[in-house]
Formats: sequence, structure tokens, C-alpha cells
Amino acid sequence: MKTTSLIARIGLLTSLALSSACNSAGHQQADSTGMSMDNLRVAVGALKDKVSAAATSLASVVEKADIDPKASFEQYNKDVTALTDALEKGESNLKSMRDQGQAYFAEWQKQAATISDPDLKKKAEERREKLSKAIAAVSDAMAEARTELVPYVKTNEDVRTYLKNDLTPEGIKSVADKSKQIGKDSKSIGKKIDDVVEALEKGAPEFKTAKPPPPPPETKS
Repeated sequence: MKTTSLIARIGLLTSLALSSACNSAGHQQADSTGMSMDNLRVAVGALKDKVSAAATSLASVVEKADIDPKASFEQYNKDVTALTDALEKGESNLKSMRDQGQAYFAEWQKQAATISDPDLKKKAEERREKLSKAIAAVSDAMAEARTELVPYVKTNEDVRTYLKNDLTPEGIKSVADKSKQIGKDSKSIGKKIDDVVEALEKGAPEFKTAKPPPPPPETKS
């Protein structure tokens, strides 16, 4: 009897929890999508820094080819690892944003189907389309950046592998042209990452529920 009663109580609590989730899931999912966009903005900002750092440290290796390149190469080695990690994190955050957005739009579409007022139904469709375009704008900008980012990361990994086996003055000078190209590519990639950030800064506020302003600072008497 006690077991049956416990199961019944658990079932009731579960039903209440699911009911509560259904009633609040929409705007909570919108806020979560906005938060995912904020996380992606932080990640791509860090990625831009790593792109620049790798180009700078490689240029330092080339500059010190005839002096003592070891310290500069150690820094370049770290920067390439950080660059690879930053790209992976950025792509992971991009996937989270997309997945969160898809879940939000799917639930919204399901809920909107229950609206009988034609004017409200139309407004819901228009808003959903606008927010969907905000997600698409970020995805498109990131895809554009990836066309240069992915080969950029691979080239830096290849140059690092090359220098690991030949850090002689002649070996370093043989990658000087690669270093110059990497420097140019880093600036181009930086601009494309700026486009991603711009799309995120425009889109994220569209998903967020307004929060009350912070209390005014206390004045000393």
C-alpha cells in the first residue's frame, strides 16, 4: 500500500512539473537561446584573439631565426594549441545555439497552432520568422568565417609540425612566406569574426526577456 501511494505521489509531482514546464517553456527557451548567443559571442571573441596571437608569435619565430627562436617557438606552439581549442569551442557553442533555437521554434510552432485568433496567429508567425532569421544570420556569418578559419588552423598546425623538426635558421626562413600569408589571413579572418559578433549583438536581444534595472546606488548621508 505504501509503495502504491508513493508511486501515485511521484506521478502527481511529475505531472505538475511537466505542466509547469509546458506553461513556461516558451519564454524560458527564448532566454536560453539568447544566452547561447551570448556564449557564442564570448567564444568567437576569444577565437579572434587566438587567430591574431598565432600570427604574431610565428612572426616572432621568423624574426629571431638567427638569434634564439626557442622561446618564440614555445609560445607559438601554445598559441596554435589554444587556436585549435578556441575553434572547437566556437563550433560547440554554435551548435548549442542552433539546437536551442530549433527546440524553441519547434515548441513555439506547436503552441501557436492552438491560437484561434487569426491576428495573433499571424503576429506569432512573423515574430518566429524574424527570430529564425536572426539565428540564420549568425550561422551564415560563422559559415563564412569558417571558410578561412578551418584552413588557417590547419596551416598553423602544419607549420608547427614542420618547425618542431627543423628549428634551424634555414628551416625557419623557409616558412617566412607562410608566416606573411598567415599574418594577412589573420586580419581577413578577424573582419569576418567581427561580422559574426555583429550578427550576434543584433540578434541576441530579440530573444531576451526584459529584466528590471539595477537599484540606484545608495547615497551617503
